Amino acid sequence: MLGLLQSGLASAGVSAYFNGHDHDLQLIKAADDPVYYVVSGAGSDIREGEFTHLPDDLLTDHDFFADDQGFVAAAISGDTLTLSFYTSRLEGPAHTINIPRRA
Repeated sequence: MLGLLQSGLASAGVSAYFNGHDHDLQLIKAADDPVYYVVSGAGSDIREGEFTHLPDDLLTDHDFFADDQGFVAAAISGDTLTLSFYTSRLEGPAHTINIPRRA
């Protein structure tokens, strides 16, 4: 099913796919997949230390991850989507990325 989702999003020219989750924040981008996967939903039951025991090969596709309360702010300007990940531990964004529109 994951392969079907990935190929469908890629063939439709999708730049970013958003989904919610109640434990953490993640930005996932595999080298062989043109789509950025945005996980936002760390507003409730966080799992502190969730990523510390994972092998490095499972985290290679993660541009950003946080096991903290927070949210993702999204802004579109022209052909660019700007994502800013905010956590409860920092005053400003913990991570910001500009994602260009796919042709």
